[in-house]
Amino acid sequence: MTTKRWSNSSIKNIDDAMDALVEDYFHYDDLSNREAEYIKENFADVNGEGNLILEEVDSANFNFPNEILQNIENAQNHEIDESDKENSSSSKRFRSVTDEDTDSFLALSVNKNTKTKTKSDLKVMLDFFISVGEMRDSVEIPAKDLDSLLSRFFLGVLKKNGDEYEPDSLSSMFNSLDRHLKDSKSSISIKKDPEFNHTRRVLEAKRKALKSLGKGSKPNRAEPLTTEEIQILREKRRYWNT
Repeated sequence: MTTKRWSNSSIKNIDDAMDALVEDYFHYDDLSNREAEYIKENFADVNGEGNLILEEVDSANFNFPNEILQNIENAQNHEIDESDKENSSSSKRFRSVTDEDTDSFLALSVNKNTKTKTKSDLKVMLDFFISVGEMRDSVEIPAKDLDSLLSRFFLGVLKKNGDEYEPDSLSSMFNSLDRHLKDSKSSISIKKDPEFNHTRRVLEAKRKALKSLGKGSKPNRAEPLTTEEIQILREKRRYWNT
């Protein structure tokens, strides 16, 4: 029987050490069997009956070479050291972060003006909800009921002085509520869910109606100068500089 011989340098981990241990076991067991056969053949009498008594050795009590056992221990220590190094490296690479930390980070990253606008828009909606007897937070209202409330809100909402809102102001309220629902980790999306098609259609129709009344056109905005007006200004400038 031919077995693979192992050197100290070739044993790098526990698996290699165990392979070496098993192969040495069979190697020495094979040598023992050969030695027994040799003794029987050379020390027996002519009738084949020898006076030499051979006792079978219990393999459980067989002492394996200390070198192999030492290699196993060294391999185990090596793997423990490598594991400790990897764990230490990971602890330096990743800081400990909780779900609450991620929520706080997002809250801090939101622009202050955006927070103020969202809070103001939600207050207007809350006032409307209460006026029609709805006391639940928007996050707790089922999609069907919330769609009905929002479509009525966008159609009928007015400023405190009774004037209509600008079209973009209504859209801003819509976005503020969508942002509030997301921040509250609600599964509802008033921008995407089909349950809110009615609200989105009412909002779009209201925007068009307001624009037809002149809302959103920014009448006080300065109109750009024409080419002729720019030329006149240049000529006047040359006149005053002469």
